[in-house]
Amino acid sequence: MADLDSTRYISDLNQAWVALGIGLVYVIYYITFVVKKPLIICGNPRLRDFIDTNLPVLNEDYWPLFWCLNGKFQTLLKGVTNKTVRISVNWTYRRDVLVTPDGGEICLDWVDNDKKSLHLRDERPTVIIVPGLSGSSGEVYAIHMVELVQKLGYRSVVFNNRGLGGCRLKTPRTFCPKNTEDFRTVVQHIRKDYPNAPLFALGASAGGLNLFHYLADYGKDCQLNGAMIVSVLYEMFASTKNLETFPNVLLFNQTLIRDLHYDMLLPNQDILRTHKNLDVNSILQTGKETTHSLKPVSLKWIRCSDLTKAFDEMDEILASSNRPSISHSPYRTDVWLQGLETILQGLQSNWTYAQNQNTYAIHECG
Repeated sequence: MADLDSTRYISDLNQAWVALGIGLVYVIYYITFVVKKPLIICGNPRLRDFIDTNLPVLNEDYWPLFWCLNGKFQTLLKGVTNKTVRISVNWTYRRDVLVTPDGGEICLDWVDNDKKSLHLRDERPTVIIVPGLSGSSGEVYAIHMVELVQKLGYRSVVFNNRGLGGCRLKTPRTFCPKNTEDFRTVVQHIRKDYPNAPLFALGASAGGLNLFHYLADYGKDCQLNGAMIVSVLYEMFASTKNLETFPNVLLFNQTLIRDLHYDMLLPNQDILRTHKNLDVNSILQTGKETTHSLKPVSLKWIRCSDLTKAFDEMDEILASSNRPSISHSPYRTDVWLQGLETILQGLQSNWTYAQNQNTYAIHECG
């Protein structure tokens, strides 16, 4: 019996040493090959000096999530946690419904931050948060953005696009990144209510693309004191193509279509049927098939219902929604952040864009 116990002890000890060795190798790999400073692409030496001086964080090492290094898996993890994790917050949204000139509705969800802010209500800085294509004020990342704005002592307002965030469609018109009329309506509404408060905007993904188009369209008349764009799509053709490749089509594309199917199309199918150019039955059927199978379906099954311009082909929609050229930007300098392993767009496309535009890019390591 003693020999048996001794053998088990040695076996357990060996397993512990093996596990410790594997863990040590992983830590060495993580520190040596994963933790790196961002890669900066810059065509202007003066601009590079300015960035190095004013953004010292870019000279620091980037530490990705220790147990989930790959960007694709991080995006997948976000999709899982967004449906299963419930964040406890100490605030509730105050909803403001805007009626657009064409009869549509936009829902704004406010967090006024009266208790934590040191700023007077009329002068309190306000941040417009613009979620992605199928996002709303209930998204985990949007809630985290609101919390960050709260910590700064600012007021936040989440811009829920038409038909999202529990706001029903009143016209057969949905969100299109190229169209900035709704963004203009939101900015003017906030400026009317708080004319003395600094106004900023934070856009993510397709919301960031919409924000950039707004800045390009209105330039110095945008009525914003500052803007930040996160994880934006720079080339719609490349992004769509990348979404349709394996495994992105299963890990991300289907989730996006599923969200649009249940959150946008099904609740608003009656009003969408009044649009003469939309085959709603075909769209609903394709969305249903996607949500109940592993069938790889392209994003091209959903059309951009922008009534201000007649789009005959999906390619025309994608081309019009591309990020504006640097020459059309309201500012000479354009700074953007992009993950190396992003699902929406590959490194090669970003690198080519940076070289063509003589701008600079920052790619997160990992």
